[in-house]
Amino acid sequence: MAVPERWRLPIAVIAIVWMSGNLACWCNNIAFTVTIIPLIYQIGYNPAFHCPLRPLAWSLSLGVAMSANGTLIAAAPNLIVSGIAARAGHKLSFLRFMGWGFPFMTCTLVLVTLYCLFVYCVLGWQN
Repeated sequence: MAVPERWRLPIAVIAIVWMSGNLACWCNNIAFTVTIIPLIYQIGYNPAFHCPLRPLAWSLSLGVAMSANGTLIAAAPNLIVSGIAARAGHKLSFLRFMGWGFPFMTCTLVLVTLYCLFVYCVLGWQN
């Protein structure tokens, strides 16, 4: 079943934001981004998809950026702050960080999704 052309960009934006947000929080987000960029280019430059590259790239960028809030290992600053807190006598475990960070990440992914859909699909800012 083919996706109608008018729905391809919104579906791609939603899929990329949520895929990148939920996968990049379990590994280093820079490594994840470098790995996924060729896929985004393939989708953006493939005439069969009819999806401009800019919305796809921004969806990846914003999804990965918000994923850094999800887990302790998602971004280097999280690990640095955890180490500083431990030296000060405040243990910050992986699960404790995730208990606060994952719901916050989910909320920010919702906001990023709405922003990308509004800017790229409603206003049409694709160039």
